[in-house]
Amino acid sequence: MTTIDEALELCVLAGALLLGSNAEIDRTESTIAKMAKAVGMKEAEVFATPTGFVVTLEDQNGNSKTQVRRITNTGNNLSVLDEVNGVSRSLAQGKVSATEARALLRAVSDKKPSHRGWIALNVGIASGSITYLLGGGLSDLGIVCLISMTAYLISAGLERVGRYRILSIATGAVWITAWVLISSQFIEGLSIETDIVGALMFYVPGITITNGIRDITSGNLISGAARLLDALLVALTLAFGVGLVLSLGTKVAIF
Repeated sequence: MTTIDEALELCVLAGALLLGSNAEIDRTESTIAKMAKAVGMKEAEVFATPTGFVVTLEDQNGNSKTQVRRITNTGNNLSVLDEVNGVSRSLAQGKVSATEARALLRAVSDKKPSHRGWIALNVGIASGSITYLLGGGLSDLGIVCLISMTAYLISAGLERVGRYRILSIATGAVWITAWVLISSQFIEGLSIETDIVGALMFYVPGITITNGIRDITSGNLISGAARLLDALLVALTLAFGVGLVLSLGTKVAIF
């Protein structure tokens, strides 16, 4: 028999993993509610936003408990979403017990993130490939790969030190634009516009925009509007960083 405290711990752990991985609100709320019902709770009320959620559970004896959880760090991690969904399905189908489900979720939560160097390499390959698909040549691919790798490491370092997300994005945009312009002075045939767009692509909040639209269409207007506003802020920050370097380069006649 699962106690209400054990059920609440399970639900809060699952919700934190989902929101921390940038899951849409409807998925987060429905997953928590289904897991609570699967472990024997009579009622489960969940209210989630992109920065936190509130869970209230009621057991078969009429006892109820509420817990609030704030989410401070979020990132796009589809593997975590898949693992949490897998645990939720197994719990609902009776393949695992509540105790086993909590252990599985703790294992997901305790899993060490990938090394930043490995992520930077993947960012570079992806950005270079996008540049090539946009019409750039092999030289564009190589330059963008190197520039985007260093931009990611700088941005990740700034976020790790002070969690200044917008500052890290602006710094990355300035770094990318400046080095693309500098590289174009030494390597003939580089497509400046294509290289800047390709190198900036890993900053584009595509998942945030998609989830914001899904939240709005599912009736979660607050979270949907918040996510779309966040995506707009990122886009304006990128435009500011690129525009600043281009305007300065034009004024001093370096590029």
